[in-house]
Amino acid sequence: MEVAPPADVQDALAALTEVLDDPTLTIEFTIARGQIQLLNNREFGHYRRAFTDDPAVPRHLGRLWARERGRRSYDG
Repeated sequence: MEVAPPADVQDALAALTEVLDDPTLTIEFTIARGQIQLLNNREFGHYRRAFTDDPAVPRHLGRLWARERGRRSYDG
């Protein structure tokens, strides 16, 4: 049985969706070789487009979760 979230939660999600879908608040760029991108997931909504590696020159993607507190796990 699926339960709908309370009205205030639905309103908050609708507001968040409106902000994230606003093209005037979007920036699109390509990260060049040797560049690094650091994001605070509590401050930015971000998206990664589909990517196909060139088998001759595969990319290397590393992820780092930096915390001021919490445990050393994904859930912190």
